[in-house]
Amino acid sequence: MSIIESIHQRRSVRNYTGEPLIKEHAEGIENFINNLETPFGASVRINLLHTTPGEGKVKLGTYGVIGGARDYLTLVYKEGPLVEES
Repeated sequence: MSIIESIHQRRSVRNYTGEPLIKEHAEGIENFINNLETPFGASVRINLLHTTPGEGKVKLGTYGVIGGARDYLTLVYKEGPLVEES
């Protein structure tokens, strides 16, 4: 598939069912995150955040409003050379 075909087939989801991640999936994601190594020596941290039901829609930075999600991945980094590429 070409990049152009991928762009045309892309879809954005911002409304979810509200079901939390299955425990085994969350553990797998956290294990993967904990074993990542960033290129270029950048200091980057990824967190898996869990929310409780009833918190409503969440606005994440300038990305937009996401409804129904209970679990989020966040990326935290200190500005520096090649940090965004890492």
